[in-house]
This record gives sequence, structure tokens and C-alpha cells, in this order.
Amino acid sequence: HHFMREIHRELEAVKGTDVAVTPREPVSQDDREPPAFSASVLDRVRRVDGVRKAEGGIFSLVKLVDEKGDPLVAGFAPNFVSSALPEPFETLTYTKGRPPRNDREAAVDQSSADRAGLKVGGRVGVAGEREIRRYRITGLVRLGETSSGGAGTAVLTPAEAQRVAGKVGKYDQISIEAEDGVSNDELKRRVAEVVPRSVLVESGEEYAER
Repeated sequence: HHFMREIHRELEAVKGTDVAVTPREPVSQDDREPPAFSASVLDRVRRVDGVRKAEGGIFSLVKLVDEKGDPLVAGFAPNFVSSALPEPFETLTYTKGRPPRNDREAAVDQSSADRAGLKVGGRVGVAGEREIRRYRITGLVRLGETSSGGAGTAVLTPAEAQRVAGKVGKYDQISIEAEDGVSNDELKRRVAEVVPRSVLVESGEEYAER
């Protein structure tokens, strides 16, 4: 769980995100993910004066498998599904190919692809509760500057990421871009006034530092 937060922050840490909304983590939260929040929070955020753009994102623990159904990463390294984000929020660098554009496509992190021998045009699977769903690989991504510690990540369209993570109608985070002339701190205050107490609102800098 600690590792998940590290990668999550790495993904968000973050030129295009002026204000970040994430679940407020309960005190006893060692091994589970922070709870996702309702997508209705995004509607509230988008109505706030001074928000130029806001997007919801998914970042969730899953099991990734190769074409044969074998685990994508060795040992106990975690696997994640992440939703593709539009500019200016996307922090992934595509080393090959392009982001997924429909619910049958995925991008995969370069290091996992190298280890498992996956290539653009090949397939990667996400093992959900009841089934393995396979996706055509459209791109390879690098996660920030740090090594991802052996973790595997698949990037899906937002709706598909919600589906396979069991979070339809929910988000794990909201990234917000401020209008020109609105400070991050001011926008943070305005957003905090309209969202539920169960979420945390931080400036991009505060989020990255935490």
C-alpha cells in the first residue's frame, strides 16, 4: 500500500496539476486501497469558478497477465491499472506507440513489457473478479524518472479502467488545472468548499510533497 502511494504520487507529481483531489485515508489503512469516491464530485469541481479543466482518474490494484495468462510481473510486485489522462495532466511518457483510444486497447509500462516480451500490437490481460479481459497493446510508457520497483502498470481508457477496477461511477483522484490569474491556493479553497469531507483537496505542490 505504501508502494502504491509512492507510484501514485510519482504519476501525479506534476506539472499540469494545480489542485489534486484524492480520498482522505482512514487511519487504519495498511493493506487496502483508499476508497474511491463518487464521480459526482467531478461535476461539482467542474462548476467551481476558476477551474479551467478537471479530469477524474483511476489508479487501482489489479492482476496483469501475458498472452498465455501467466502473471506479468514476477514475485509479489504489485500490478496497477491506470486511466489515460488528457493534456495537461498526463505524466506518462510514451516511449513507443500511443495511448489507448477504445475499450479494447491498453498501454503497458516499458519495463514489464521488456520482462514479459510484450510488444506494441501484442496483447496484455487484466484478470478481474470473474474473467480475464485481453487488450491490444497500443503503446509502451515510462513511469516518471524513478524505477517502478518491478511493478506492472496497464493504462486503459477511463471508462474501461473504472470497469476492470470495479469502480464504475467512481474515481480515485481528480486533477484540476486553474484558469490564468487564479492561484493554486485560492482554487484549492474554492474546491474544498464544494466537495465532501471524505476527500482531501491539495495544491499540486502539496500533493507531490506529501
